[in-house]
Amino acid sequence: MDNLWHHPILLKLIFFTYYINKFYEIDNGTSTSYFFRDDERVAKETSEGMEWYLSDHIGSTSLMVDETGHEVERTDYFPYGQVRSGGLEKYGFTGQENDDDTGLMYYGARYYSPEYRVFVQPDTLLPDPYNPQALNRYSYALNNPVKYTDPSGHIVDTALDAAFILMDLNDIRQDPSDLWAWGALGADGVCAVVPFATGGGLGVKGIKAANEIDNAVDAEKAVTNTEELVKTVDNGLDAVDNVKWLDHAHKHMASSKLPWKDVVKGTKHGSAKYVQDFNDNDIKELETMVWKEGTKVEQNGKTYSVMKFDDVIGASSGQETQYVQVEYSDGFIHGRPIDESRYNKLLKDDSLK
Repeated sequence: MDNLWHHPILLKLIFFTYYINKFYEIDNGTSTSYFFRDDERVAKETSEGMEWYLSDHIGSTSLMVDETGHEVERTDYFPYGQVRSGGLEKYGFTGQENDDDTGLMYYGARYYSPEYRVFVQPDTLLPDPYNPQALNRYSYALNNPVKYTDPSGHIVDTALDAAFILMDLNDIRQDPSDLWAWGALGADGVCAVVPFATGGGLGVKGIKAANEIDNAVDAEKAVTNTEELVKTVDNGLDAVDNVKWLDHAHKHMASSKLPWKDVVKGTKHGSAKYVQDFNDNDIKELETMVWKEGTKVEQNGKTYSVMKFDDVIGASSGQETQYVQVEYSDGFIHGRPIDESRYNKLLKDDSLK
């Protein structure tokens, strides 16, 4: 039996990966160096050269390019991480490592199954008893993978905090003397380290818009009270999103019993549909996020918020689409996937930008 393991055919089937550290690994004799910006993987180098990672808003590898900027690989995902197309890069959905042998993804504390949309081991940390979505210790990202990530396998955090901070930094770059921008950055910074707290900077900006404070002393006072502002984020956000959501009786929820290609085809003369992974709560969270974070436009007396996603989000006009519109009416919002032409048409009137 011992000699069996030295059979040349069996030896060819045995592969090993040696993880020296997060910057260097050897996979079946091929060495790869990785480069990071903070904790984000941005590039890798092999004997064939450098490749760069381009990620979406939750850190999933969407595009790999070489040193000349040419596309090497493009990957599209379903919301819970299953690969729609591409997927050759081992660090894919939310930047985590995919195990080809098991189909699972390694999140540090435990493994995650994108096929079944759950972790295969329960979380060893006690859940928040006041958050019903956290009571299932196997669930992934509070069952809301569009908004949340779980980089360690333990703590869910919002993918929007980084986007808020980048917007604040851009505001500061444009006007370093704007104390409100600095206050927004501080509030978003606090939210980034407080689980489930999001949008502190929007609270600051909402208060600024509501009070129209132009006194530097008052602004400085607001900046120094950033932590208090975080406690009133919900009130501050009222200026932006004091709305209720309409579900349209599941009009835009796709049937899981039909092949996706048939769902797409049916939208040519029927209602637009979100991807089949989305349930009612997913659609509510997504449309609420689009309303808060999308580009606001006004057309024919109606107010819309539109957003383009990195991955396919649904189908409209008989084709897959990455675009969503949310319409506001009498204190309520409701949305649907739209095609690119509709998206571009809405953006022509940018009076609310």
